[in-house]
Amino acid sequence: MGYPKKIYDEADIVMNERRNKAKTELELNRAEIYGKLPVLQELEYEIASYALNAVKSVTAGEFNREVLEGYKKRSVEAQNKVKNILIENGYSPDSLDEKYYCPKCEDTGYIDGVMCECKQKLLKEIACKMFSTDAISSDCRFENFSLDYYSSQVGENSKLSPKKQMSMILEYCKAYVNNFSKNSKNILMMGATGLGKTHLSVAMAYELTKNGFGVIYCSAPDMARKLESEYFGKNVDAPKGETEQSLLECDLLVIDDLGTEFINKYSQSSIYNIINIRINMGRPTIISTNLSAQELHNTYGMRFVSRIIGEFDKLNFVGTDIRQIKKRNS
Repeated sequence: MGYPKKIYDEADIVMNERRNKAKTELELNRAEIYGKLPVLQELEYEIASYALNAVKSVTAGEFNREVLEGYKKRSVEAQNKVKNILIENGYSPDSLDEKYYCPKCEDTGYIDGVMCECKQKLLKEIACKMFSTDAISSDCRFENFSLDYYSSQVGENSKLSPKKQMSMILEYCKAYVNNFSKNSKNILMMGATGLGKTHLSVAMAYELTKNGFGVIYCSAPDMARKLESEYFGKNVDAPKGETEQSLLECDLLVIDDLGTEFINKYSQSSIYNIINIRINMGRPTIISTNLSAQELHNTYGMRFVSRIIGEFDKLNFVGTDIRQIKKRNS
């Protein structure tokens, strides 16, 4: 299954803009250089004439290897003259060449009929932006995640203070981003409301997006709603599966607030399938939830919980609701 047409259309617009930019910059460079060094334009015409004469000879059926080799030799000599003149006048030897965003495909998006990596990456980036919430653009960053809201006191049933544990979680999240690959581990963030799960998951999504990875960040209710609407919506002509495809193909999927969505058989099975398929594909997922292990079991069943427990690194968020602390201090 491919991406929906609107994503391909958006990618084609970007590819076209890249080609136009390369052409415009080339025209400006040539106008400037030819204005200062008109001999270069004469040499460019000379090079073009050798190529044209060679083509005419072949198409006219007058194939003569010596003549063609002569055209080729003179063309190479003229090209070397151009490069030497450019260098002598402080220009790069390729100043009269087109500068493509992707030299491999020359901004066409294809190499010998096969889609180039640059277009594959562009499609993924567009899909991720289209299906993510605005959360990634919020101000939740690693640098403004404050440990001051967590107690330094060790509880009766704990070996670590909340501040120490959250400090370790913060460092884990930073290391995860620094060492991220498409085969990175899955993460399950657990803990009560207001302990920083959303803040750190957004910070991770932001950093990885900035580093060029395709990240989709969405709340569980929004994800379930989009999936259900797509399959059971009234618009029969609407493309099916585009949300699911994007959720499966992104480099990292972040599902926030699992357990707050409207629970029914479809939402349970669709969320489980997304997570399960990504595990099988080796693509990482981060889940945050306010539910305990028992509550997850009661809501989604043993199959879901056993899959999560076996495949996810569990981060236990502890402390007191930061929002309530901020409210009391305001």
